[in-house]
Amino acid sequence: MGTSSKTISVLRVFGAVLCATLGNSNSALSLPAAEAATAPAAITAPAPRAVEVQPVRAAQPAAEQEQPRKLRRLKPGELTVAIAKQARRIINANHMKPFGTEIPFEIEATDYVGRIEQHYHPPGGKLHPWGYHPGCSVFVVER
Repeated sequence: MGTSSKTISVLRVFGAVLCATLGNSNSALSLPAAEAATAPAAITAPAPRAVEVQPVRAAQPAAEQEQPRKLRRLKPGELTVAIAKQARRIINANHMKPFGTEIPFEIEATDYVGRIEQHYHPPGGKLHPWGYHPGCSVFVVER
């Protein structure tokens, strides 16, 4: 009496079907004879890509961690000539940078941040340039 076997299609790779031949004792993977001639001789995985690994820094104790800074917009009476000139210097040097770019500066022992943001001046108004344009918004760093 002969041994019967069943062939179950498992996966099609490069046009060849990998099959599992299940017999009474062992299972073996085989290719049908018609497709064995068209199957690649060896299947290789692509070479792994180089990945830059950054060293992990140890966590700092809570007392040494830098506290997040608090920024607030200038109040109407806080704008001085020195702050306005610095804001003009910042926008002239950084107008092509993306919105949200922040440039810290200090005037008279007070820390400020100039942030590049989208500004708008209505056409016909006294402020120029008219319309939407990059501008420098000034914030005070609060302690």
